[in-house]
Amino acid sequence: MSSSKEFLLSVYERCNEHLKDQSTKRDQAIAFYLVVLSFYFGSYGNISKILNSPYSPLMFNIVMILVSGMTIRTLAGLRSWHMQYTNSVLFLNNIIMREVFDPADIKAEAQAFYARVDATLQARPLRKLFEGIENRVILGMTLISGLPAAMLVKEVLLMLKFSHKELAFIFEISAYLIYVLYYLRSTIMVIRSSGKYQTWIVNFG
Repeated sequence: MSSSKEFLLSVYERCNEHLKDQSTKRDQAIAFYLVVLSFYFGSYGNISKILNSPYSPLMFNIVMILVSGMTIRTLAGLRSWHMQYTNSVLFLNNIIMREVFDPADIKAEAQAFYARVDATLQARPLRKLFEGIENRVILGMTLISGLPAAMLVKEVLLMLKFSHKELAFIFEISAYLIYVLYYLRSTIMVIRSSGKYQTWIVNFG
């Protein structure tokens, strides 16, 4: 029994290490994007001169849209892993405290635990999915990342010499909202699905 408890404690420690790793990777992704965003806004007015082409703003915004999308997907994926490892820590803490060491019992406990977690996430109201600092960071990053989409539409309309300012503004806002809503929906789906997965580290068969 003691060896089984020691094994579970070692798995518990590994889960905590993975949690720290996910937090570090998240911070690195955010720092990277903030540097890119700073360069984007800082050099936007001179990009045509730097690249010596009237199409430079278009390419600049397209690249920025791709980088923004990859960053949001990365943050959502890291958040999902963070939630999964957090659930693993909670599950392991629960069975260790109750001294459940039989493999069959652990498997049954795991199935029941993750079913409850999944049901809770699926039933959670939309506004509560973005509670907590980490989820709000992703929300804020998503809102910021939609700006290049609006700027791309603006640049296209300028090239086409579109003169209707009110309609142009509607197009820009529409592009921004489509981008933001798409990635918000994607992030919500990732967060909701996090409860379905029994992380490999606690999958004892």
